[in-house]
Amino acid sequence: MVNLINLKQSLVKTFIGFFLAGSFITFGGNEKVVASSGDDVFGLELHYRDSAFQCGEDTTQADIKVDVYDQNNTLLTTLSKGDRYTSADFDSINDLTFVYNVYNLSCISNGSSVAAEDTMLLGANDTVPSIDGFSGQASIEEMLVGLNSYEELFLTELGTSDPSSSAYDLQDVVLVVDNNPSSLAFAD
Repeated sequence: MVNLINLKQSLVKTFIGFFLAGSFITFGGNEKVVASSGDDVFGLELHYRDSAFQCGEDTTQADIKVDVYDQNNTLLTTLSKGDRYTSADFDSINDLTFVYNVYNLSCISNGSSVAAEDTMLLGANDTVPSIDGFSGQASIEEMLVGLNSYEELFLTELGTSDPSSSAYDLQDVVLVVDNNPSSLAFAD
């Protein structure tokens, strides 16, 4: 009988929690466990979408590794093109810092860190700079097509800080920032 009463109380608390908070909430002992409905997931996912960086007329493309650090300067991961990093510990890309390590170029020593000259965070409804893609890349506008309202592009320019330069394309490293990663909705 006691188990049945506890089950009823838990179900009522679960229903009330779901109704009021819009999330699935259960209680176990003195702990409260919250699993989001998927619409209000906390955390973020970075997807290293693309990069294009070369030395002058040499068409050899750099291999750029992106070191991701938290605000305590703790290395969280190193991303290569195509990689993803997901964390429930951060709700904004502003909680992270990045170091760009360049490989495979004749004008830069392998593994050298290159500072970002400029960065830009763009959402689907933001004003898009009119910059063509470089070396077969899609334009920034094309990259924004198909992004969900909770996704943004984090664009990085490594070569120059001069927007009038032909080298300035904000596409030396392109990360897609997913501010509502579905992989965190029901994490273990």
